[in-house]
Amino acid sequence: YAVNCASIGCPNQLRSAFTAENTERLLTQGAIAYVNHPRGVKIADGALTLSSIYAWFEGDFAAEGGVMAHLRRYADPELATALDSFDEASAFEYDWRLNDAAGDAAAARPGPAVSTAPQKDETSSRKRSVSEAGR
Repeated sequence: YAVNCASIGCPNQLRSAFTAENTERLLTQGAIAYVNHPRGVKIADGALTLSSIYAWFEGDFAAEGGVMAHLRRYADPELATALDSFDEASAFEYDWRLNDAAGDAAAARPGPAVSTAPQKDETSSRKRSVSEAGR
C-alpha cells in the first residue's frame, strides 16, 4: 500500500513521506483505506471481486495466512462479516486509467477502464519478466 503507479486502481497516493517514525502507521492506514474501498474489495450480487493486486502479489500475503485473512484483518466490521461468506475471490479487476488531479481527464481517455487479472501461470511469467527487466 506504499507504492502508487498513478492508476485509478492503485492504493491512495500519500500526502506525506515515509519516515522511521510513521512507516507502520502509514502502512496500516493504507491497508485499511484500500481494503475498505471498492477499488480493493467489492461485494455485489453474491460475488467477491478483488483488486488484481491481490492476485499479482498473492504470495506476499502468505505470512498473514493468505489474502482473505489479510482482508479480514483490515476490513471494517461490516465488510469483515460479509467476507466470512467467501473462501476466495470470485473475480479480480484493475482500473488502469490514470489518476487526474482535475478529476475528469481519466474519464475522457479512450480504451478499457478495467482489466481482469491474468491467470496464475500468466502472473508468474509477468513477475519473472518484471524482475528480469530490472537486472
